[in-house]
Amino acid sequence: MGLQARASAMSGALKALESRALKLEGESVVQQDLLRTAKANEENYLLYHRKREEARIADALDQRKIINAAVAEAPMVPLVPESLPTTVKVLLAVWLPH
Repeated sequence: MGLQARASAMSGALKALESRALKLEGESVVQQDLLRTAKANEENYLLYHRKREEARIADALDQRKIINAAVAEAPMVPLVPESLPTTVKVLLAVWLPH
């Protein structure tokens, strides 16, 4: 009799613990979803903040009429100086291998 009562009590406690475990598992999924959403929101905020700062800098440069330019190709030293006469340049072009 005592063992049956104890088994019944244990069974009730086991069911309560199983239901609590299921509830915690569901809450864990919700928590992970909230963490992912918070991280995505933080990344979006940082992106928008960076873009707003870039726009502010570009506006300041425009107001001061400063051009924001980038070099597309690295400068190259010419093989033949510009000050040479054309005939000398042609002779050098023929004589120097390509």
